[in-house]
Amino acid sequence: MKIGQKLILGFVGIALMVGVVGYISLNQLNKIAKPLSKDIPASIKALADTSHLDSLAQFIRYYDEVLTQSARNYIFTQDKKWEKRYRDVEPKLDKIIKKAVEIGDEKDKSFFSSVDKANFYLVEMEYKSIELVDNGQAEQAVKILESNEYWNQKAIYEKGLRDYVSRRGTKYDEALLASTKTMDLATKQAQTLINTSTQLILVFATAILILAIGIGLFIARSISNPIAELTVVAARIGRGKLNTKIGIKSKDEIGQLARAFKQMAEDLKTTTVKRDDLAKEVIERKRLEEELRALSLTDELTGLYNRRGFFTLTEHLLKTARRQKKEIFMLYADLDNMKEINDTLGHNEGDNALIDIANILKTCYRESDVVARIGGDEFAVIPVGTSNERVEIITTRLHKQLDILNAKGNRSYNLSVSTGITYYDPKNPSSIDELLTQADRLMYEDKRRTQKS
Repeated sequence: MKIGQKLILGFVGIALMVGVVGYISLNQLNKIAKPLSKDIPASIKALADTSHLDSLAQFIRYYDEVLTQSARNYIFTQDKKWEKRYRDVEPKLDKIIKKAVEIGDEKDKSFFSSVDKANFYLVEMEYKSIELVDNGQAEQAVKILESNEYWNQKAIYEKGLRDYVSRRGTKYDEALLASTKTMDLATKQAQTLINTSTQLILVFATAILILAIGIGLFIARSISNPIAELTVVAARIGRGKLNTKIGIKSKDEIGQLARAFKQMAEDLKTTTVKRDDLAKEVIERKRLEEELRALSLTDELTGLYNRRGFFTLTEHLLKTARRQKKEIFMLYADLDNMKEINDTLGHNEGDNALIDIANILKTCYRESDVVARIGGDEFAVIPVGTSNERVEIITTRLHKQLDILNAKGNRSYNLSVSTGITYYDPKNPSSIDELLTQADRLMYEDKRRTQKS
């Protein structure tokens, strides 16, 4: 066989080997390109969607608390600013709920649809309560907001949000795990391709003479070096250096892989930013939860506990007293002539009178005592661990502080309160409502005695 023929046969053999190597390499490159161009962006989008839906859920919880407090404050104070706030916020809440239903998956749609339905009934009852107050039927309005139907809808509303939050953590973890697995798989496939190509080149280089070595070097320069560069780039990206530059500009499959790496780095930058934003959102959500908790238990005008806060803390105290067989005293106080103050001097002056009464109560009682404004001009106090004699002393101090305030002459009228004192007997337990009823009756007896004198 002539040398030319041998060379031809050698080149044909080399061409076949190169063709096999090229086919294998291209096949492996296509396998890597698929997760880099499709699976990873899809995983990142899933993380972004979950983050956006979490943000909507937090706004839903916040606006619901604002609506509840605005409706209740308007019923008890008849202050128009609360009605305005309610009417301003209600459309925003409805819009956000509709958006959450729209973008969520099937399970999320189920959760937020239950929230949407409950919100419809709650808003309907709250608007009805506002109309009753405007018509002078505040007691009927209170009954609506304290009805079983109202609180049942509230429970449905909260359950929908809790179910979503419970599922949310699992959903986010699954999306993050899938994204991580996809990137790990892409890196492993790239490494496998490098190892396979290198082994094939070494095998063919040892099987042929100088020509085969030359062709092998050409293949090394045209394929192995770019892949090695991609390996280095992948390692740097894995260490968090997302700004690593890729010098490969070719338009072949390796160039596509290089561009896919570049896109992966950009996507990871976006994911990192969104992760940081999510961490900030979590911090802000905790802050809002603390504010909402304080708002739900505190009277905004006076800074005292509101009716809900009073009932929550007093229920705990009654359970403790029943278990320890101890008496608890309750002071019920009503600001005298509140209606005349509002009618003649205006609601702002009425608010100032309520604030002064609240400040006097704060000075007369300890921080450990439960001091609350439970109605428009009604206050209730549970002096924790106080004896009957001590209660009388504190009541006397209350009236003395009122006399000191009135002596300053800062008003055209005198502030006064009527009081009623009752106590919880662990041998004959009473509910909070029963204690309030007894104290209210005693307070009115005190008011009649004062008016007669």
